[in-house]
Amino acid sequence: MKITNSILLVLIFFCSCFNSEKKPKKTERTVSIDQLLGKWEVDAAKRDGHITESVNGAAFSISENGQIITNLLGTEQTFNYDLKDTILNTSGFQNIIYEINSITDSTLELSTNIQSRHFLFNLSRSE
Repeated sequence: MKITNSILLVLIFFCSCFNSEKKPKKTERTVSIDQLLGKWEVDAAKRDGHITESVNGAAFSISENGQIITNLLGTEQTFNYDLKDTILNTSGFQNIIYEINSITDSTLELSTNIQSRHFLFNLSRSE
């Protein structure tokens, strides 16, 4: 009985060691609407991990009134948007959810899924 208890204690110890490894904390990021305001143009894009030029030159004009005007889907369309942390949710003709991966004063990286395809957009600010 003592041997069984000893083995059990050793097993519990090893299991707890493996489970106690520190996982990196997810840092909370937020993006403000002020950072997004203005006109952005697509410089480069990837569709399902492969470079695509089909959306180069597409533009997003993001205004304070909660609207985005974009020609991303081929024709100029207006969408309403809502921003929460790093998620830009658009609604209108087609609802699209964008993840803001990074943003600086002059660059913006967005990722999204459109028609079951993953897109990554690199944009630059234009005025």
